[in-house]
Amino acid sequence: MININGELGTQDDLALGMYLQVTANTADQDASLNALTVEYLDNIAGPLDGITVSESGIYKVLSVVGQYVLVHPHRNGFLVTILHLRQWASLSG
Repeated sequence: MININGELGTQDDLALGMYLQVTANTADQDASLNALTVEYLDNIAGPLDGITVSESGIYKVLSVVGQYVLVHPHRNGFLVTILHLRQWASLSG
């Protein structure tokens, strides 16, 4: 089971860099593990209070409750250009 912010998710909802809590067990004596649950853990959540562009022009700088996060616009599981001020954001990674 994959849990993302209280909602049932799939493997396709997971992205590189996300913090996850995994509960696993061993399937057999060869010590291979099977995930029983995977839960997404956001590092920061709240309304976006700033969206700017980095000095390089490549990255977006998001401000969420006064915390700044540098985000590549196409490599973090979402398209940053569709974000708006005061929109709720849950960020991880």
